Amino acid sequence: MDSSGSDGNCSDNFSTSPGASSTMSRERTDSESSDKQARFVFAGIPGSAPKVLTMNEVMDCMKNIQNMTLAHEIAINPEFKLEPFEPPQNSLERRVKDMVHKAFWNLLREQLSSDPPCYDHAIQLLTDIKDYFDHIFIHNNKRILQRIAEVLDANLIRQQAEQGVLDFRAYANFVIDIMAKSCAPVRDEQIAKLREIEDVVEVFRGIMEALTVMRLDVANCFLESARAEVIANSVEYEKHKFKEYLKHYTEGII
Repeated sequence: MDSSGSDGNCSDNFSTSPGASSTMSRERTDSESSDKQARFVFAGIPGSAPKVLTMNEVMDCMKNIQNMTLAHEIAINPEFKLEPFEPPQNSLERRVKDMVHKAFWNLLREQLSSDPPCYDHAIQLLTDIKDYFDHIFIHNNKRILQRIAEVLDANLIRQQAEQGVLDFRAYANFVIDIMAKSCAPVRDEQIAKLREIEDVVEVFRGIMEALTVMRLDVANCFLESARAEVIANSVEYEKHKFKEYLKHYTEGII
């Protein structure tokens, strides 16, 4: 991933932004106490007292086991990598997912086509895109992230929409420019094809699909870079996690 080297010249590469000529300027509390949590009884061996765990303790226990399994898989399988999850064809989950996605893009098209246009969905979409970039760029790319935050600022975009000067296509071009400069080479063709799409709704649909795989690329990049350390420490890591598991259930294995 070419996400670390683009920080130095981001002010030149990303200086043009939608609405740059405009004169406008930028203008759950966890209240429940622990004694209200659901509790679960794990029966001990005969003659021992049962073990009572809160939901948080159960989740921590399961997380330790999952992390142990994951670390072991990374250590022994050089081909291990994260893959995008797709519900099985013809499954209920797949039908629901397709229906929700279709409804989202249809509503976006309907709002943009109304007279006057409504940009509620568009503003939320640009906010989601900004959140994606927060996961794609590593934290030492502060200047790029700051530039993205300034351009994709929801309050600024809303001001442009209210004053009738919002150029939704210009925001698409801004996002594509950043993606083209930061994606892995394997994604170059996919990003280039976005510039050829004329329908603005289809452009943003393609942007979201590309951002999804770019985020996965970043995760796999970090996974690969950490593989050597995982291998070196996998045995001690598994011992440590297993001890944490036994703290929750000292009478034996469930």
